[in-house]
Amino acid sequence: MLLCFYYHRLFLFKPSFSNIVSSLKYSSRTPTVVRYRAQSKKLITQKIDTPEYRTLLTPTLLKLAELFKINKYELRVAGGAVRDILMGIQPHDVDFATTATPEQVKQMLTEANIRMINANGEKHGTITARIDDKENFEVTTLRVDVVTDGRHAVVEYTQDWQLDASRRDLTINALFLG
Repeated sequence: MLLCFYYHRLFLFKPSFSNIVSSLKYSSRTPTVVRYRAQSKKLITQKIDTPEYRTLLTPTLLKLAELFKINKYELRVAGGAVRDILMGIQPHDVDFATTATPEQVKQMLTEANIRMINANGEKHGTITARIDDKENFEVTTLRVDVVTDGRHAVVEYTQDWQLDASRRDLTINALFLG
């Protein structure tokens, strides 16, 4: 199992974010965050097997993750939930990024008999899955801006995590946890 973070810009929300996480790996069955310190050019390793991390692993989230794994698409937690885990806060809103296109996501969910709600986000690449009538998860396809006016964009889908991270508005939104 591989867990990864990507980043684009550097915002100082808290001292621990002064060197944004560049990747996360699964080592000895314990999630480990690897940080790159730009000043010293060293990698710093930190274990993240925390209660906050473990709260993510609900049966509904694992069901969604397994569906993507079976269909050979990457699915990663994105943004604020990752920030919350790193800050020791239990995440309440878990959003995902994926390499699957919206059409592929819809096909997978339909075949797995998982309900989709709120079709408004589809034009931006977001499909909302309602798992077992318990939890909603927004799943957004990786994308790049083709044309933008700063607020609205015409997007093109990609499978490149770093390209997607570079288009996001904040460093926190460009953090991904697999």
